[in-house]
Amino acid sequence: MRAYSAFSQEALRARDLLKDWAREGFLTEAQYQRMEQETTCELRRTNIFLRLVLFLFTLIIVGAAVALFFVVFISQPATRATCIFLLIVAAISYAAAELAVSQVRLYRYGIEEALAACSVGFLCAGMQAGLFSGHPNSPKPVGAEFLVPGGS
Repeated sequence: MRAYSAFSQEALRARDLLKDWAREGFLTEAQYQRMEQETTCELRRTNIFLRLVLFLFTLIIVGAAVALFFVVFISQPATRATCIFLLIVAAISYAAAELAVSQVRLYRYGIEEALAACSVGFLCAGMQAGLFSGHPNSPKPVGAEFLVPGGS
């Protein structure tokens, strides 16, 4: 299953090649304009600097929202409740990343990448909370201490 169609990916690659060819002088300005109009793409992209800023900003927003929800609604952080909460948040983050790709048509924008990274992180943290906590030899985390490696 692909998130982006083959046509969209080919159009992006063709636009990148056109920019390179125009910069190298292989195409005139008129040729570049005509060929660029033929390779329209509905995907949204941004430059690397804005992409990094959006990635970090999205990580901060998602992390703060999850931490706020955790502090406000989970008064007794039991291991099972924490596990279920983190797995639900992982599913929500993945669904938001899919929505950003399929509906908003973001492509290497930073936001959808941060949501996917959060999904993986929350999934791993939820699995760690559910599978490895509560064993006799495992340390007992206090609160959300298990989210920080080596935090005990």
